[in-house]
Amino acid sequence: MRTNHADRTRRIIAGVVTMLMILGVVATLAVHRPLPWLVDRVPTGAATTVHEVSQTQLTTYCPARMGLSDTGSYGDSEFQSSAGDISSSARYAAFGSIYRASIGTLDGQDTGDGELEDPDILDASNVKAASGTVDGGARIVDTRMLRAESGTGTSSSVVSTATKGDLSGLSASSCITPSLTPAFLLPATTDGTTQQLVVANTSAKAATVHVRIWGTSHTGVLTSAVGSSLGVAAHAQSVFDLVAAASDERGLFVSVSSLETPVAAFVRTVRLDGLTVKGSDYVSGAAPAAKRIMLPAVHEGDEVTLFAFGRNHAKARVSWVGGDDGDVSEHAIAADKVSAIDVGKAPKGVQGLSIASSEPIRAQVRVTRSGDAGQQDFAFIGASVPARQSAVVLPGSVAGSMSFINTSDASHTATLRAYDDHGKAVGSRRIELKAGDALSLSDGDVGNGARLFALHDAEGIAWGMRVSSDAVDKAKLAGVGYLEPQSLDVRSERIRVQADQGIVR
Repeated sequence: MRTNHADRTRRIIAGVVTMLMILGVVATLAVHRPLPWLVDRVPTGAATTVHEVSQTQLTTYCPARMGLSDTGSYGDSEFQSSAGDISSSARYAAFGSIYRASIGTLDGQDTGDGELEDPDILDASNVKAASGTVDGGARIVDTRMLRAESGTGTSSSVVSTATKGDLSGLSASSCITPSLTPAFLLPATTDGTTQQLVVANTSAKAATVHVRIWGTSHTGVLTSAVGSSLGVAAHAQSVFDLVAAASDERGLFVSVSSLETPVAAFVRTVRLDGLTVKGSDYVSGAAPAAKRIMLPAVHEGDEVTLFAFGRNHAKARVSWVGGDDGDVSEHAIAADKVSAIDVGKAPKGVQGLSIASSEPIRAQVRVTRSGDAGQQDFAFIGASVPARQSAVVLPGSVAGSMSFINTSDASHTATLRAYDDHGKAVGSRRIELKAGDALSLSDGDVGNGARLFALHDAEGIAWGMRVSSDAVDKAKLAGVGYLEPQSLDVRSERIRVQADQGIVR
C-alpha cells in the first residue's frame, strides 16, 4: 500500500513539472521570434509562384427532346396542346488525345448508348463518335483525356423535328458545358410564349442558383414574381418559369449564378399565336460582353431581331456581312436595360451580322422564317467566340450549312476537316479569307457522308452551322436551327501562390 502511494506521488510530481515546462516553452515562443535558421527561407524573386492547371476531364450536358410545358388533355381536343410527331436525334464526338468518352443520363443510369468508339477501319483521324436520341431525357457526355493539348475535346449536339403539332419545325442545340455564371438574352414574354429556364446539376453536390432578370420596361433588375432562387438536387435538374417571373417584357437578360457548383443551363422557348405555331428553340448562354461582335450564319431572307444588353450606355453600329455588306444602322443601347431591335430582312448574299459598339455589350439575334398557313420557326444565334481549334457535329439526318467570317484585319487561312458518323476522315478543305470576307459551305462540300467538322488554326475566324430538315421542308413548313461550334482549345486556369513569412511569426 505504501509503495502504491509513493508511485502515485511521483507521477503527480512528474506531470506538474512537464506542464510547467510546456507552459514555459509556449510563453517563450510568444515573446521571442524563432531563431533564423529554424525558419524556411524564401528565395529572392520567388515570393509569388504561378502554376497553370489544365483540365483533363470534361462533362457536357445534352438537352432532352424539345417539349411543351403544358400537355394536359382537357377541353376540346382541337384546342389541346400537342407535341405532334416530334422526334429527336443526337450525335457525340471526341477529338484528339482521348482516353475514354461515355454517354449516360443525368441520374447516372445506363442509356444503352455506351461509349464513343474509334472507326472500325484503320484510320489515323483519332476521332471517337456515337449517335442516339434524347427522346427519353437529357444525356451526359463524360470525357477523360490522355493529356491536355490543343485539338483535344468534345463536341456534341441534339436536334428535334416535327411536321405536326405545336412544335412543328426544328429545334437544335450544341451540348452545354457547366459553368458558375451562365447568362441569356431572350425574346418577349408576351401572351402565347413559354420560356423555361432549365438548370441541370451534373455533380454529386446539391446546388442553389440565384436568378436575376433585366427587361425592356425599365432600368435595373426586375422584381421577380416567383422569387429569385432555385434549388437543384445532385444529379438532377430544376425548371424556372421566366414568363411568370417577368411577364409582358419585349426582351429579357437573365443572369444565373451558382456559388460553388457549376451548372448546365439553357432556356426552352416555345411561341404560339392562338392555334398557329410560331416556333420553338433551345437558347444557349450568351457570350461575354465585347465591343466587336460577330454573329455568323444569318442567311438571306431571315427576319432578324437583335437583343442587346450592356451595363453602360452604348452606341452600336450594326451591319450585314457578306453580299453587298450594306445597310449599316446605328442604335442606342441603354445602360442596364435590354434593347430589342428589329434589324429587318437579311439581303441577298448575307452570311452574318457585325456589331461595333462604343462600350462592351452582350448580343444575340433571333432569325425567323415562315411556312404555310402562317406557321413560323426561329433560331437563336449567339456571338461567336473564335478559337484556334473548334468543332461542330450534325445529328441525325438533318443537313448543315456553315458560314465562315474573317474577323481580323488581315487575310487568314484555316483548315476544315470532315469525318463521317463513325469518326472516319472523309475530306478536308482549306479556308482562305481576306479581311472581312465571308464564305458558305454545305456539309457535302467537304466530303461524302461528312457529319463531324473540326476547324484548325482559326483564331481569327467566326463560324457556325445552320441546320435544316428535308421532312420539314417537304411539309412546306419553316424549320430553322443553329449549332454553335465548341472549342477544342486547352482549358486551363492560373493559380498564384504567394509566400508569406507572417504566418510563422
